[in-house]
Amino acid sequence: MQLRGRCEFIHSKEGYGYIDYMKSSTHNFNAQVSLDGRLHYGSGMNTDLRFLNFAHRIFESGAVKLRAQGGEVYSAEERLDLWESRLKIKEPLRLNPYFKENAERPTDTYIVRLSSNGECSLNFEQIKANALCHVLLMVDPGIQVRLVEHIRAQDYFGLILDVIVGAHSRLEYTVHQDTSKQTTNIILRNFSLSDQAYLRLIDVETGGRLSLVHTWIRLDGACARGEIYGGFFGNDSQKFDIYNVIEHRASSTV
Repeated sequence: MQLRGRCEFIHSKEGYGYIDYMKSSTHNFNAQVSLDGRLHYGSGMNTDLRFLNFAHRIFESGAVKLRAQGGEVYSAEERLDLWESRLKIKEPLRLNPYFKENAERPTDTYIVRLSSNGECSLNFEQIKANALCHVLLMVDPGIQVRLVEHIRAQDYFGLILDVIVGAHSRLEYTVHQDTSKQTTNIILRNFSLSDQAYLRLIDVETGGRLSLVHTWIRLDGACARGEIYGGFFGNDSQKFDIYNVIEHRASSTV
């Protein structure tokens, strides 16, 4: 098993501090994919993605079925007014061209809205071998929700998840992957927290050929708070590439 982890803390108004678990650094990553199929992070580290053969993969609509227990589900076409609210954070797309491809050419787009207290679940079922899914999750203000995300992936599963947490809301978000040794997951989760919103993210990675997961949390509102916890379970040649960012954009954020 190989594990590569990076964590970055950004204070938008007061400069930023950077922590790299593998090697100390003081600059941002500017990743690119070279002709040999490696994702280079610009700091002497790279992830070998030659096995993906991405240019020859076929992506078709209807690749992912999403069910949301405890929430309302729409397609992007059904609620274009809500779809325009997606976060559109540019930095992760520059960081990883596979995210950029996912944002520009998704096979499936969904909107999920949570409007009441309680327990919820997001269930991603991959129907076709290759998928690029983009989901907007909206948590209404003033509610408390415990949500579990389940992923049943096949060969290549790409996901961008934009989560907007309303003011004074509390969201506990747990990720549970159900993958095989040959599955590749390339996932970007973006969170935006409004005034006095709280997020607890529990990310449980259970392996696959490659699990490349980036999390970008923006504390946009005053007194917003974000926490990340993670667990990793793999063996043999399974690889994990984890990158977490917490961006402090308002006063009294934690």
